[in-house]
Amino acid sequence: MIAKKALEAKIAGWSRTISLIGLVGLLILALITVLEALSRSWFGFPIPGVGDISSLVITVAICACFPLVFAERGNITVRFVVDALGPRGKAVLECFGTLMSMAVFCLLAWQLWIYSNELVESNATTWIILWPTAPWWYVATFLVCLCIPVQLTLFFLDIKQVFTGREESGNEPEESQKGGQI
Repeated sequence: MIAKKALEAKIAGWSRTISLIGLVGLLILALITVLEALSRSWFGFPIPGVGDISSLVITVAICACFPLVFAERGNITVRFVVDALGPRGKAVLECFGTLMSMAVFCLLAWQLWIYSNELVESNATTWIILWPTAPWWYVATFLVCLCIPVQLTLFFLDIKQVFTGREESGNEPEESQKGGQI
């Protein structure tokens, strides 16, 4: 049980580190936006390519946050049926939800890989500054792929809970603190 909690804590810590990529990206985007606004107001012209840069940075920033959302089980859940099913039913539904999330992210990673390869083949670039877009999408694909081992670990923890009836996670937030529940 301690090893499971330690594993889940390591995954959450690792995911927090990865999410820092997203935070840094958003800070860079905010700085660029402020500089562009100042350039417009002081000099009367925009900084060329800010839209290009922001579309690439925001893609990576969002994808960098997905592993943390999964590791902390912060995704939106609908729990109005759980009370009627009891603890074992709740565990089965959690297991199913984790499995379905993992399947969706496997499909997403696969499609992002295909899209990134198409960007390489077509030599796609941004419109204004002509940066190649494929490297940014490969980074986003890699970050989405990081969700798969996180979900796989959580799936095995959920499976264990289904069969033992005991919750292994010491990382579960209080019911009143969970966001996005219905």
